[in-house]
Amino acid sequence: MKKTIAMFAVLASLGLWSAYSSAGDEKDQKKSASDAVQDAMLETMMKMGAPGAHHEHLKVLAGTWKTTTKMWMGPGEPGISQGVSKNTWILGGRFLQMEFKSSSQEFPFEGFGVLGYDNAKKQHINLWCDTMGTMIHVSYGTCDDSGKVFTYTSSYDCPMTGQPKNVRMVTKVINDNKHVFTIHNIDKDGKETQELEVTYVRAG
Repeated sequence: MKKTIAMFAVLASLGLWSAYSSAGDEKDQKKSASDAVQDAMLETMMKMGAPGAHHEHLKVLAGTWKTTTKMWMGPGEPGISQGVSKNTWILGGRFLQMEFKSSSQEFPFEGFGVLGYDNAKKQHINLWCDTMGTMIHVSYGTCDDSGKVFTYTSSYDCPMTGQPKNVRMVTKVINDNKHVFTIHNIDKDGKETQELEVTYVRAG
């Protein structure tokens, strides 16, 4: 009788151990699957957050530049001013920060901008604010296959009229030491009128 009880106790303990062992294996498998999912998500996140080929296109715009700005307020000759733009990489080469200063006979001017490329949207992005207003202007655009022509479009409320305004902005890289930025107003009929031209020449 004692031997029978002992045998049942052994079998029961083996059964419990087998169940415990199976539960442990299942738990380890679930943990392993969860880790694999998290690793895949982390890999995707790091890939989407890393600078790529489109960020390389922006490198030619980095540096310190002497600027000549032409602004058309209407028909006739534009107003002209001289300035300096300091463009530096920030956040590990993900964004190009622009600090712009110029002066004319009428008033001094300061602007701050950020250029980048949104890997998720697959679009170039241009953020800008300056001393002529209190808004932050955000535009999205593209770069041509040569990596030398950046085109952005956006819409915003004109601070002078309060009406929506559509614009197209273009940066053309002439060479490593010169590029030209233009802004074109687009009317309701799709006709464009150039409002601004800034020529950047590398300083030093």
